[in-house]
Formats: sequence, structure tokens, C-alpha cells
Amino acid sequence: MRKIQFSRILVVSVVAVAALAVLFTAGKQYLDFLLGRLEPQYHEYDISSVVGIRGRQKHEQLERQIRDTVEVDSLSFAFNEDKVTVIIKAAQREHERLRPLLDSFGPQKTAVQIQVQMASFARDEIPESLLESLQVSRKQVKPGVSAMLDDAGLQKVMTAIADSGSGAMPSRKLSAMMLDGIPCTVFCGETLPWIKGYKKNRLTSSATEYEPEVEIANFGTELGLTAKVSPDRKSVKVQLEPRLSELLDMETIPFNDSPELVTHKITSKFVRVSTTAVIPDRSTHAFVLGKDPSIEEAHSIVLLLLTPTIINR
Repeated sequence: MRKIQFSRILVVSVVAVAALAVLFTAGKQYLDFLLGRLEPQYHEYDISSVVGIRGRQKHEQLERQIRDTVEVDSLSFAFNEDKVTVIIKAAQREHERLRPLLDSFGPQKTAVQIQVQMASFARDEIPESLLESLQVSRKQVKPGVSAMLDDAGLQKVMTAIADSGSGAMPSRKLSAMMLDGIPCTVFCGETLPWIKGYKKNRLTSSATEYEPEVEIANFGTELGLTAKVSPDRKSVKVQLEPRLSELLDMETIPFNDSPELVTHKITSKFVRVSTTAVIPDRSTHAFVLGKDPSIEEAHSIVLLLLTPTIINR
């Protein structure tokens, strides 16, 4: 009997010791985990999309919000050519609290305003001052020619446009506002509604209605623009896709031999080009596009001036 009791006590003791060992190991691991979370660690965060490359005030504002939200041992900003980072020394648990704060800011919304001005010239009427600004001869003026204009060059071009009356197409100024990297379209010209066909609607068993299918055709200069702001926010890369279109003829055709219902057949031609330029903020770039459809002379050009302005810098 005593042997059996001793065996039971021995087994219970072994189990208790094993349980204590397990608890000790788990406790030590948990303590190490806690100490690791409390021990200060360095982490570097890329905040270029949060506060931007420029703007000291925004960096100071972010620093105040970080210090008000989490406990940090040290905080410093590092500025590079294409990004800005913040280096923070804090406990791991503070870093875990910091990430939602940075995410709550979201990326900085950068917009670009582009001033657009267009004018047309017959080749023989292109002012010498304009040729001088474009740095080409009269024979070299063709679609694709472009030049960055300084203040003096811009003044010469504006004077040339004013003095010439801008050919057959009056000089037009437009302003396009777009988000960084989001395409937009600017149109200068005329819109022409035309009837493509008719939709047959049966009103009753003996009555039918024909509903015209109307479409809109654009003729003139249509500019596809995409602006991408540089990381340092000093310039804008503009992708330009102009489309110059001309209405040649619009023919009226009776519909189903009806004297009252007609459709239209449009004959047109267009020229599409694509070019890219990097333009410094608030500077002006001049582009020579194709023939102006409103000028009958074969040798004519459309001059395009683009001036980007970065918003939320």
C-alpha cells in the first residue's frame, strides 16, 4: 500500500515539476516579448506621399501630431532627391500605434493647372520674332517643333500673336485643372450635331414613332493632356496628344425614302500626333502642331502654348 502511495506521489511530483517548467518557459518567453516591445527600436518611414518633398510647415505639423499620439525617444527627417523619410526611435508597441496615424493622412493630393493658348498662322505670315523664339527658320517650321520660352521669348510670342490677329482662328485661352497623373481633354473648335439613324418605337398596333439617334462631332483642336509632377515638385512632365480635325462634307440622305426623315453622312480628316515635354513649374513651352483646318492655305500651323502651375506644393 505504501509503495502504491509513494508511486502516486512521485508521479504527481513529476507532473508538477513538468508543469512548472512549462509555465516558467512560457513566462520567460512572454517576458522577453514584453521587453522586446518596450525596448526602443529604430524604424524608417517613407512619407513622401503624405507631406510631399517641399514645405517645411507640413513636416513640422506631422512631427507635432506624431509626438502627440505616440511616445518617441527621437524623431528626425531625412531628405533625398526623390523622397523624404522620417526616422523614429520608439518601442515596438508605439510603432504599431504610429502606422494607422500615417495611413490616416492618405497620399497628398497634388493638382496641376495648365494654361493653354492656341493661335494659328499661315506659313508666310509667321512673324520673325516667333521664328526667333522657336529657334527655327521659316522652312523648318513643321509639326513637332517645340521650344522652352524664357520671359523675353514669351513676350515676343505674345506680341506676335497680338499683332498678327492670329490668322483665321482667333487666339484662344483656356485653363485645365487636373490631378497628378490623371488624363483630361481640352477642346477648341466647333461641335456639330448629326443624325446617325432612327430608333423605331411602336406606339400602338397602327402607329409608329421614329426617334432620331443624334451624335456630336467635334471639329478643331482636341488636346489630350496628362500631367505628372516630378518628385521634387519643381517641374511637370506633360504628355500631349493633340488631334486636329476638319469637316470636309456633310451629306443629307433621306431615311427609308421618307421626305421628312433624313440622316447625315460626315466626311472628315484629322491629324493626330503625340509628344512629351518636361516643363518647369510656371514656365511656358511652345509647340507647333499640324495644319489649321480653318485656313485654306496648305502651309499653315497651329501654335500651342502650355504653362503648368503645381497646386498643393
